[in-house]
Amino acid sequence: MLNANADVAVVSSTTTTAIHSQAAGVAVPLIQTNPIDVYPIIWGNLAILLGATAPTALVVSYATTSGTAIASYTFPPVLLTNAATIMVPIYFVGPLSSTLYTGVGKDPLIQVNATGQAVTVKAVGSSAIFELVLGVE
Repeated sequence: MLNANADVAVVSSTTTTAIHSQAAGVAVPLIQTNPIDVYPIIWGNLAILLGATAPTALVVSYATTSGTAIASYTFPPVLLTNAATIMVPIYFVGPLSSTLYTGVGKDPLIQVNATGQAVTVKAVGSSAIFELVLGVE
């Protein structure tokens, strides 16, 4: 389990990495030791502080190390209330693969994009667990 180390400012309409699968300065990414089919699964919680004016849309994504989104979740607009802190559980399941995390491995990312207004992902209350779960054999 990895907790965010510090608050992360998400600039308006910019995809920003909020949580990595590894702590800062740790050189070991998420690595699959045997080439078997696995599902990458990420679950956790994000505490997001909305500004005095809430964004018009808010999207959280699970992305590869390069930043390519694999799965996304768009928050229901009713949650986007001015000056609120929203606590939202996240759960992503990536594609079944026997090679995505082999070799040097990957540093999966949780990214946030707020349309129209900036937000802050708070360190306190935000965490994620990154797992590789056995797929079909």
